[in-house]
Amino acid sequence: MKKQLIRKGKSVLLREDLRVFEYPDDREVKIHDFKTTAEVEEFMKRDAVAIQKKWDLVMAIADRAWEKMKANYKDKLSLMMDIDATNENCPLKLQELLEAKDADFYHDIIGIHNNLNRQTKKLENCFLPRFAK
Repeated sequence: MKKQLIRKGKSVLLREDLRVFEYPDDREVKIHDFKTTAEVEEFMKRDAVAIQKKWDLVMAIADRAWEKMKANYKDKLSLMMDIDATNENCPLKLQELLEAKDADFYHDIIGIHNNLNRQTKKLENCFLPRFAK
């Protein structure tokens, strides 16, 4: 029996032998061996908590940026998708970005808006956010 769970940016394959394969970015494979199904469930729960925390931060960043950026976006979801796409290819320190001074915060948000290629999800024009990891 094989079970495949697919999440944005990650595919996890769980086999009967309690081995979990993660494919976070199509380049590396992480293998986790577990002794019990309870360990697998705990692993999946931690992953879900991390994903929820990331999305909470992305939503808070979009909420903060929305008033100044709404003229540039059709809706707040598009702004959130830009932040998430940037974070996938150029990991961001999301908590620090959220708490940043306005000048630094908008440098990154406006830079992402102006330099993100939405087809490749990569930043162009040598732009590097101040809150990149």
